[in-house]
Amino acid sequence: MPSKSEIDTKRLSLWHLSWPLAIEMLLQFLMGTLDSLMVSHISDNAVSAVGLSNQVIQSIMTIFFLINSGAGVVVARKWGAGKRDEARKTVFMTLKLNVYGGIVMSLILYAAAEPIIRMMNAPGEVHDYAVTYLRVVGAGMFVTLLHLSASAVIRSTGNTRGPMLISVGMNLIHLGSNSVLIFGFMGFPELGILGVSISTVASRSVALLCCLWLLYQIMKPGLRWTHWKGIDRPLLKEMLSIGVPSIFTSFSWGISQIVVLSIVSSLGETQLASYTYMNVIQQLPWVIGSAVGAAVQIQVSQYYGAGRHDLVYPCPYHGARVGMAVSFLGALAAWASAPVSMGWFTSSQAVIETALPVFAFCLVWQPLRIWTYTLTNALNSIGEARFVAVISVLGMWLTTTAGAYLLGIAAGWGIYGVFGAFMIDELFRAILAWKRWQRKGLLTSRNQTPAILEA
Repeated sequence: MPSKSEIDTKRLSLWHLSWPLAIEMLLQFLMGTLDSLMVSHISDNAVSAVGLSNQVIQSIMTIFFLINSGAGVVVARKWGAGKRDEARKTVFMTLKLNVYGGIVMSLILYAAAEPIIRMMNAPGEVHDYAVTYLRVVGAGMFVTLLHLSASAVIRSTGNTRGPMLISVGMNLIHLGSNSVLIFGFMGFPELGILGVSISTVASRSVALLCCLWLLYQIMKPGLRWTHWKGIDRPLLKEMLSIGVPSIFTSFSWGISQIVVLSIVSSLGETQLASYTYMNVIQQLPWVIGSAVGAAVQIQVSQYYGAGRHDLVYPCPYHGARVGMAVSFLGALAAWASAPVSMGWFTSSQAVIETALPVFAFCLVWQPLRIWTYTLTNALNSIGEARFVAVISVLGMWLTTTAGAYLLGIAAGWGIYGVFGAFMIDELFRAILAWKRWQRKGLLTSRNQTPAILEA
């Protein structure tokens, strides 16, 4: 285990870790919006087809989140503890699992694209577009999964700038190749939806090569062929102890969101439109603030691995304060510009007027989300993934889903009641996560051995 002097606290500072994450997340948000606008020039059905196909792809990626979320924490712990050999084994085991699983998923999606889309009841032209897109992007699924896993483990070593720069390049390539392949610029044929799918796979392939090169440079000192061979069962068990609760939480969240959306849909077209557009705009303050929460997870994992519990305990508090301030400023900007930004999406005055009070509500809700997110990330990093999963699932169903029905429909408060349920959920989980972290802080103040944090 490295001594205190060997822990590079400057490299693990909140600013050093979080600003590249914030830029990368903002870029993904903006590029996703631009991508949708470019596809919309083909037709509305093309946009629907891409959205439908991406639902399938995202569902598969959620499965591999099990591997990558656990691997990221384990790599950060081992890296912070100076156990570079174990970190390398974890990295290559993660890559190997993503390669094998990705190849299987690629073959399935390529072969079964048409029956999958047919089962989703896609109408006429949407069906044809979706099959084309899913077949090409699905065939490159192993590229997508390997790129995501490589980026995750690179960040876990404390290098958040590298993946950010690669993401910038990937998105620029994607937008450029979209222009060429969709619209037929520079003498290329107009490939439409096929061009979008080729552009997606090509840009991710370039990003993957860059990530693998960067990962090799980071892992190269002491790298041996034996790191690639076999499966280290204790390390795999450690990964799964974090990943399994996370995947269960993600699965439960997906179902609960479908139920909540059905509740909002029952409130009528105006309230549904207000809810949808408001959520799109409110992604901006969330993306900025959540970058700080992601940085805190890297900090806590590395300090915990190094046995520096004196540094572990204050991390989420400092990170939450910064993230909440940034998120509040983002929510304030969204509230101030709401009449204009809502007008970009709709000309319906009823939809705009319904949404405006919710923007004011988000001045409190968004910072509270960051507090909860930062503390639960920190708890995951020290082996409390099961506790986080329990309070998250309870919150999803007892407060968010049940509350949305009781306040939104039974009480007749509409989307204001739904967001009231969201606030209750955040308060519920924020208090429980805070009390749990206080308990960990009390333990570490009495004993500086890693074993004291064992559940």
